[in-house]
Amino acid sequence: MQGHCLVRNGEDSFLARMVAVEFESIYSVSHPGRYLRDQFGIFGGSNGYWRTEALHLTRMRGSMLTEDIDASMRLLEAEGIIGSDPTLISRELATTTARQIWNQRLRWAQGWFQVSMRHVFKMLRMPHFSVRQKLGIFNLLLQREAYPWISLQIFPLVAFWIYRGDVLDWTVPIFLATTIFTATVGPGQVGFAYRLAHPDIKKHRSWFWQYLFFLLLIYTEAKTSSAGSPRPTSHGRDQLAGYAALGRPRGWRPDDSLAGRNPAGKRACPASARSAARAPGSRDRDVRAEASDDHLSTSTSETIRAGRGPFGHPVRLELLPTASAGLGDTFEQLEQTAMGVL
Repeated sequence: MQGHCLVRNGEDSFLARMVAVEFESIYSVSHPGRYLRDQFGIFGGSNGYWRTEALHLTRMRGSMLTEDIDASMRLLEAEGIIGSDPTLISRELATTTARQIWNQRLRWAQGWFQVSMRHVFKMLRMPHFSVRQKLGIFNLLLQREAYPWISLQIFPLVAFWIYRGDVLDWTVPIFLATTIFTATVGPGQVGFAYRLAHPDIKKHRSWFWQYLFFLLLIYTEAKTSSAGSPRPTSHGRDQLAGYAALGRPRGWRPDDSLAGRNPAGKRACPASARSAARAPGSRDRDVRAEASDDHLSTSTSETIRAGRGPFGHPVRLELLPTASAGLGDTFEQLEQTAMGVL
């Protein structure tokens, strides 16, 4: 079961505020919407709840740059169920600088490329997926990777038409319709994100206006210029990730919130952020803590490699609202252990 991750350091920088609103768009709109539309969910790397036996069977692959998405796909292939519940709240630190967000999103994009190439065709052939689910898989894994390359073909096409002396009729109904739809997707998603946002973020109305203009003018292409992800497609970034994926990555920078920790040196919950720096000599070392209540387990597994931080992994479960209560001591112990390793 995928929960709702809140950014708790939105006051730290302009970029942190943009990520805070982006997270509301993802966890309040995209994840629940995908589950309703496509009849499957994905695990986004933190605040995940699962049955212990399913976690033991699925595990996480350290060779994948987005091992959470890879685990999600393998779980779906095994006929598991991943749901989304925005009322399950965790808090984490967002990236605060352009360098951090570039490194983070580049890794995400290459990881999504890995997952897409490994799973998409296999999943489309599996008989237990319905037509509706296969359309969702096609959109999530294949169309998302192909779109940045296909959409850019408009530039040579228009250039060829102009060179040939064709008169371009910009009032063609299909062109107008697609232009209006494309132009309104971003504002529409921001509007839904504001309506469904957690009160702690929703009270900052100006953040949503800033994000709307930032999204339209800079952010989409900036994210794109670095690396797939469950975010809106980013052209240049996804292309750069595709080029990088042709070779074997030799190392990845620590990507996000460790550099932006608060003065007390505390994080809200180690299951809530990909924030661990890679430690020399700790390539395959895992830090794990589990707290179980019968069939329910809330667990974090932190692999100290590739700049990855704690993550979870959800599968089918009947979740009670208080399922994660009383785990604070366990998470605190895990955090201290993880920081000691680093």
